[in-house]
Amino acid sequence: MTDFVLDANVWVMADRRITHELPREERDCIKACRDWLETFVQGKDRLVVDWDYEIISEYRRNISQSGFAELHLNRIESESISRFVRVNLDRDSNMHAVLPNGLTLDDPSDRKYVAAAVQLMPFAPIYNAADTDWAKERAQLEDYGLTIHELCPELISAYQS
Repeated sequence: MTDFVLDANVWVMADRRITHELPREERDCIKACRDWLETFVQGKDRLVVDWDYEIISEYRRNISQSGFAELHLNRIESESISRFVRVNLDRDSNMHAVLPNGLTLDDPSDRKYVAAAVQLMPFAPIYNAADTDWAKERAQLEDYGLTIHELCPELISAYQS
């Protein structure tokens, strides 16, 4: 059994509709996110979330009601609490998650994922779909011992071009 941290963009990309008008990289990304979530939901691995529901709330704010992502998130939530690892996140005065000493992230909304991942030993891997910020932060995060998995590397490269 493995514990995972998922950036909300994995759920968001999985929720998108595949059309031929989309660039190939986006279509491939949507499929990769759907496939990953399907496998995750069917397995026994666990999702790392915070006790304050900030992570799950972000998922729910950004996905469609009755869409692919919501159906899968509902399924995980209905199974049992054993599908989740709940962690406490310290907050700063702006209510952003506090990172361990030595780590910084430009995007304060990504801090909760890192703060959640480092609560576990070994650190939980973080999965990303389309956020280019993770690529910018990769070196320092990996130096700290975190692993970032990119589900859509071609799309991220296209965004950075």
